[in-house]
Amino acid sequence: MVNEDFLRQLARQISKNVVNSTATQTSENLAIFCDGVSNNLKTEVLAAYPNIRILENSHTEDLSQIRTVLLVAPSLDIASKIALLQTDNSIVDLIVRALYTGKRVVAVVEGLLTVSKDRSES
Repeated sequence: MVNEDFLRQLARQISKNVVNSTATQTSENLAIFCDGVSNNLKTEVLAAYPNIRILENSHTEDLSQIRTVLLVAPSLDIASKIALLQTDNSIVDLIVRALYTGKRVVAVVEGLLTVSKDRSES
C-alpha cells in the first residue's frame, strides 16, 4: 500500500540516485543549507550524501567543477525567487547561475529526509 512514509522513502532514494549518478572524478556535488536548517537535518543530509561538499558562506562559488547542486530545505520565499529568476539573494543567484549553466539542481524539502530509520531499513 502506498503511504506517506513510502513516498518519502522513494523521494529520498531518487534524490540520492540523482546526486550519486552525477559524481565523476572531475566534478563534485554541492549542498546548500538554507537559513534555519536544524543540526538534525544537516546530519541526515551528510548521512544520505557522504561525498557531498557543503557550501558554507561564500555564495560566489565557481560552478565550473560542480555537477549537481543540492538545495536543502528551501523556504517558500527562496523557491518563489528561483521560479521568478529574481536574483537579489545570494543563494537564489547561485541556483539560477547553476540552472543557466546546465547544472542539476535538486531541492530537498525537510520532510523527505525524515523517514524513520526503522521503516527505511524494512
